[in-house]
Amino acid sequence: MEDIFIGKQIGLYIIKEHIGDGCIGCVYRGYREDIDESRALKFIKKENLRSGWENEISKVTKLRTTQGVVRYHTHNFETIEGEDYLYISWDYIPGESLKEIINKQQINMPIVQDVLEKVLEVLHACKYVGIDHADLHSGNIIIERSNPLSLNPEQRKVWITDFGYATAAGDVDILDDFKGLNRIIQQCLRAINFHELDGREKCLYSTLKNQFPKLLIESNSVTGDYVRNPKNLLLKWKESCEESKITQEYKKNIGDYLAAEHIGERYDEWKTLFVPKFLTVDDLLSKNICVLTGLRGCGKTMIFRRLTGLFNEHLGPSGVPGADSFIGFYLNARNIAEAFPWLPDDHERDARNQVINFFHLSWCLEIIDWLREVVKGANIINLEWLPGFFGRYYPEHFNTTENTINILGHITSLLNAELEKSRLQSKYKSEKMWELTDITFLEKFCREIAKYCRIDKPFYFFLDDYSTPLVTSATQRILNPLVFRRSSIVFFKVATESVESFEPTGLNGKILEEEDDYFLIDFATQVMLKSDGEIKDILSSILKRRIERHSTLANRNLELENLLGPTVLNNVQRSQLIRGEKIEVNKKVVSKEIYQGSTVFYNIWSSDIREVISLFAEMISMEEDEKLKSRDDKIISDDIQDTIFRDAGGKFLSLLEAATNPSSRNYVSNEEERSFGNHMVEIARAFQEIASFDLKNKTSKNVNTNPPKQARRIEITGVTNELTGKVKDYYRGLIRYGLFIRDNRGKSVRGKVVPRHYLRGLLIPYFRLSFSKRDSITLKWEEFCELLENPSIFKEEYKKQNRKTEDISIGLWDGENE
Repeated sequence: MEDIFIGKQIGLYIIKEHIGDGCIGCVYRGYREDIDESRALKFIKKENLRSGWENEISKVTKLRTTQGVVRYHTHNFETIEGEDYLYISWDYIPGESLKEIINKQQINMPIVQDVLEKVLEVLHACKYVGIDHADLHSGNIIIERSNPLSLNPEQRKVWITDFGYATAAGDVDILDDFKGLNRIIQQCLRAINFHELDGREKCLYSTLKNQFPKLLIESNSVTGDYVRNPKNLLLKWKESCEESKITQEYKKNIGDYLAAEHIGERYDEWKTLFVPKFLTVDDLLSKNICVLTGLRGCGKTMIFRRLTGLFNEHLGPSGVPGADSFIGFYLNARNIAEAFPWLPDDHERDARNQVINFFHLSWCLEIIDWLREVVKGANIINLEWLPGFFGRYYPEHFNTTENTINILGHITSLLNAELEKSRLQSKYKSEKMWELTDITFLEKFCREIAKYCRIDKPFYFFLDDYSTPLVTSATQRILNPLVFRRSSIVFFKVATESVESFEPTGLNGKILEEEDDYFLIDFATQVMLKSDGEIKDILSSILKRRIERHSTLANRNLELENLLGPTVLNNVQRSQLIRGEKIEVNKKVVSKEIYQGSTVFYNIWSSDIREVISLFAEMISMEEDEKLKSRDDKIISDDIQDTIFRDAGGKFLSLLEAATNPSSRNYVSNEEERSFGNHMVEIARAFQEIASFDLKNKTSKNVNTNPPKQARRIEITGVTNELTGKVKDYYRGLIRYGLFIRDNRGKSVRGKVVPRHYLRGLLIPYFRLSFSKRDSITLKWEEFCELLENPSIFKEEYKKQNRKTEDISIGLWDGENE
């Protein structure tokens, strides 16, 4: 059929060839003979134009000086064959799209690295001018062909084109740029044969596969200054690429591997660093569906991965009590997010079968990997039933007995191919008959395994990072009927960032209820409830193994107490010093409060293990080498401890300033949303002033000695459990970002306000408060809402009221040793 565009003159350019198609437009190469120049001309039917189509042009115009962004020249309307078209003229880049290169199996690690770095550079420019690309995928990245005029003709440039119509993430259907980049990288890696890479490229491949996605799609700003920051992400990537870190023997440090993803498949490090002690192990391993929450870095991923059957095959028993009573499998939900980067509510029905099919295929591959390792062991198991089982769903692939040879390899190849088909491409395929959509599929598979492999144990499915906005609410509503389905053999264990970060909706829209549909385990709450002895046991065990990694401290049988020494001040003495009083400790006058010693270290923990390891590693790095070599009972000086404890809270608040509204559907860049983090900080500082005011002006009546009132806790009276508007968003932010920890004992807390909230331990030294859990700032429901909405005004009103000390409520820690 004749192409109606070929040969037409658009301005000074004659259309020579068709070079590509998009969702609603097509692209041609126009040529101007007198100056030997080509342009890319994009045509869109006028009737197909979406509202806001000009935004693509205005965004690129703002980036006109940014290297790697295809330049815009002009646009106009043209009538061709009686049809009105918008045409947009761009630089013509001789080359191929990244999508075409991937499809041709011509992708390699240098190209992947160039793409990652160039996209991050462009996203940095976008961040600076306040826009998003909004349509970032492999079809919109062009790899320029080698240029013989260049001194380095083999070097190929990377160009970014086709910015989406959306101007900011407030637009519903845009593709988040960071998710989009992660999806591009993973698409590239799937087309590269890992085993054909050299040693350095294998390291880079593993980093991009296992570690960097966690950084790239992280949404919690308090995790680090790299979160959604292209410049700092690029710095972290380049650190990973340094030749010395990849090729030279690595010197072990205390602060290594702060995230389980960083350990990867280094099984020797797993043996060294994993400690089979963690909070509420009995509850987690009970034969119930569990939702596990806790501050970022609390160890959920490390626990989940180590409890799998696959890791047991590599490492032997984990040593966790009760871990031999089940077979575990692990899946990170970011794989789902990467496969389905957007899913608006109006597409939920269209996407349902496709998402479920992908979900089941992902678990099947994990199970097959475990079976492969089991077969390698001494236990000989029969796998001849597997072709028959999968033949029910894919009969065309299992129609002969020949497939019983290399059963696992054949099934793995099939499942991987089907997994690729399930990923979202340009649209959801609601009309396709996806094979694995039976809601009982996993139970049927596990019963077959139990029958033929003679396993008399339940199967635990550890689903990690199941958090919004990474996994959208719509995606969770699709998967929840599977995850929260009751079964006698399949039990899901779900890790989510916060009780506020998963969608509590099950089959047929039923609201999921705690202790009926699932059991909630909040690590942060558990830390607040555990005794000092239990906390000491866990943290000492974790840090003991890391102390042995240090060249100077290893092989000396040192405990945390040997390095930090005992804590000199108890909570009452410290609060008296904050008041300006002078006290004696061991017959010595102490003139100022100081935060030091092992007890402070234990008290600062609010479930974030990564946090306390980082603090400890920083202390070690700051202390002089000669001091570290000593045999004293206190190796790290009090001044260093105090400085690091205080600075940590300031760093946390600095990161909190960048926090975004967790209730927002998408990431946004408008001025109102940028103020959300600042409002969180205002709430924190308002509480600081209120608690400090009470500490300096009131005494506690719940003990005989009338010590200063030491309120770390907010106690709310008359709770109505109804929050709306901005107040609801601010409350979700307090919990999601770990500013306050909820005491949810005996209450169903999903989506509700509970009466007691404890300030995060990391902020106590920075705010010059006490770690005591005894006293409360007692607020009526309306006052609590006012604190959230207008913190600066409320704190002044609170101080003016000059409340009586008799109003202080007695806490549940009446036996606490002050």
